[in-house]
Amino acid sequence: MAKKKRKAKSYPIKKVYQISLPLFVIPLKKEDNGLFGALDEKQMVDNLKIVLDKFPVTQLASRGKSKTTHITSLESTVVDIGDKKALLVRASVFDSDLDDTYINDGSNKTKVGESSRIGGEKYFILFYPRIEGQDSDKYIYTWLQIVYEDPTHPTGVATSVAKKIVQSQIQTEPFNVKLQSAIDDFKAISVCPEVQVRLVSTHHESDNKFPSYQSYLMDVKVREERTYTYSNMPQDKVESLLKDNSDDGEVVIQKKAIFGKKEYHVKRERFDEHSAWRESVEQLFNSKHEVTREEVKSGKISDPKYVVEVFTSVLSNYLSNK
Repeated sequence: MAKKKRKAKSYPIKKVYQISLPLFVIPLKKEDNGLFGALDEKQMVDNLKIVLDKFPVTQLASRGKSKTTHITSLESTVVDIGDKKALLVRASVFDSDLDDTYINDGSNKTKVGESSRIGGEKYFILFYPRIEGQDSDKYIYTWLQIVYEDPTHPTGVATSVAKKIVQSQIQTEPFNVKLQSAIDDFKAISVCPEVQVRLVSTHHESDNKFPSYQSYLMDVKVREERTYTYSNMPQDKVESLLKDNSDDGEVVIQKKAIFGKKEYHVKRERFDEHSAWRESVEQLFNSKHEVTREEVKSGKISDPKYVVEVFTSVLSNYLSNK
């Protein structure tokens, strides 16, 4: 008699989510000295707390949408990260002007009115101070800013809040890293695993695909986008590429040097080929933290103590890779 085959045990698949934790390097202007003449990292934290505690209600850019997003308040707390002080910021954010939106609680459907507000109170951002240099007259003051993009919030809102704080309270242009500073940061690495170059150009044509309507034609504008991806590029070639300011009439030139979790972005953009360029350099470190469905549903991931532990892990990883 043939033996019955045993059924393999089945185990429930554990649902997991990712918390994205981009870290941005924010150098301060020399005259700022860490905001209001700070002498040490603790004073940088204390001074930033004074500024953020007075943060006004602020509207984020809506990018052509009728919905508007507002930062209603910032709650800042000095926390310990190892043997240093840092500033944990919790932002409250709400959306308004929510047309064609309703709430369904299972039995009733309620339309959200124009004056209704839907938001969250636990958008977390960490500011970690750094002072580098031997001579007090030549200290380099920098903030490491980590954003907590958790799965309970719309993607990108926490990062938009973080950028708004930097732009309005710390410096005029967010993340304006000096290009040479970014290059010096990766000089010790001989080969870059991945480099991307994105080019966007526009031009006008006289060609008309619809000759029957030629008499009504005003303009034909063509937008072209090309992305070049390179691998294993030597460090000196990466440096040369990032410093190269040549163009062929493009309106956007974006370059990325990607070293694992670390990325260096150089972006130049303008309204048209006759306008002046706006340039920015961004240095960031991308991390992710995995959480279970139970941790999300229980609210654990919004516990400030847990958030600080996650931020501490990201900082430790970043600083050990310096």
